[in-house]
Amino acid sequence: MPAIGDFLTDFENMSEFGARLRSRRLERNITTEALAEKAGLNRKTIMELEAGRDVRFTSVIKVLRALQL
Repeated sequence: MPAIGDFLTDFENMSEFGARLRSRRLERNITTEALAEKAGLNRKTIMELEAGRDVRFTSVIKVLRALQL
């Protein structure tokens, strides 16, 4: 896995972050629906985040807390 850092573009950083987040979710055997419910978000937001799309920072924090990261 490439490191997240300054040498990647914003798009590459978001894509890498989304892939890592999805990996962590799957390691814990949590569905997007279950994570969304635990984080207080909707499933679409989880899917957008994992796809590397731009989402609100507060949504990122909620997901990280829900996954205890």
